[in-house]
Amino acid sequence: VTLSVDCVDQYDFANVTFTIWEEGADREKDMPVAVLKGQNRDGSAEVKWKYMYKHDPENPLTEKPKFVFTAKSFRCEQVESGRSEFRDKIDITCIDQYKDPVKNMEYELVNMGTSGNTGDEGTVLENDVIPGTKIKFKLNEDE
Repeated sequence: VTLSVDCVDQYDFANVTFTIWEEGADREKDMPVAVLKGQNRDGSAEVKWKYMYKHDPENPLTEKPKFVFTAKSFRCEQVESGRSEFRDKIDITCIDQYKDPVKNMEYELVNMGTSGNTGDEGTVLENDVIPGTKIKFKLNEDE
């Protein structure tokens, strides 16, 4: 994810601190998710950040993680972003021992409570998934 901010009336190469927070975090008590440093270049500053899901089997995610970031630079007011929501994607093909697609096999996205069937090519394509979602397949015993 690229975080960026316009730096109006700020000198070139001024340091900009980007602080990433979980949405709803108490900024007086909670630790930020990340703190990144950037510099003003021609009126804007940007940094790159990669969300890393940490699997916790005792406490799986039940909704997509949401974050906001703040940006602050010397002599400038702190500004805050809108909310960013992170999602994952599942794109797999199910094949049998003969490498033929397994069509119409039922599956469940466990922590999302949704289900579906593989397509004609044995594919599962889910574009809006909670990170860390487990997928469980129901195998037919006669196949």
